[in-house]
Amino acid sequence: MDRQTAHQLPDRLDPGQFAAIGILLAVMADPVTRALLNEPPADESVTEKTRRRFQEAQAWFA
Repeated sequence: MDRQTAHQLPDRLDPGQFAAIGILLAVMADPVTRALLNEPPADESVTEKTRRRFQEAQAWFA
């Protein structure tokens, strides 16, 4: 797809679709977000202490 075609497409979207594409483009253009998305998943195991602290934090917010 060339730039000219890409520039014509937003005119064919309804406002909700246009907003969604705007957010998607902003995320794609952000170098920090791009770097985070390209990182491999963490391979740390979750300890029982971490799990308990997470559950306690969830309960505090509930």
